[in-house]
Amino acid sequence: MTRRTCVTITVSLTVIILAVVAVQMPMLAQENDDNGQTGVLNRLLTYLDTLAVGIGSFIVFIVKEISGVKLSSMARPLGYLGEMTILLLAIELLEGAKKVFWFLVVLGWGLIAIRVALEILNVSQV
Repeated sequence: MTRRTCVTITVSLTVIILAVVAVQMPMLAQENDDNGQTGVLNRLLTYLDTLAVGIGSFIVFIVKEISGVKLSSMARPLGYLGEMTILLLAIELLEGAKKVFWFLVVLGWGLIAIRVALEILNVSQV
């Protein structure tokens, strides 16, 4: 696949995901449903914000210990930047491991095909 094709696919999927989220937004964001449960989107955003504050507080602590500069008001922005950095690192690792994943998937399907063939031939002991 060329780079242009990958970009086109990525943009198309992003537009589709954003459209689905926009349509589902009122339902997902409702504060409480009939059982008093919070909406999925609200819980997800709360989790991401809590994670961002935790990561940001850790970065603020490290900067304070190293340089003595207090950045406590920057905890949330630093946390969101940290979340994005972790996401990018995960994507890069997954991109590098793509061949390994494909090998495992092909191996798995091959083993399942062998198992099905053995079941058809009544050879398996299980």
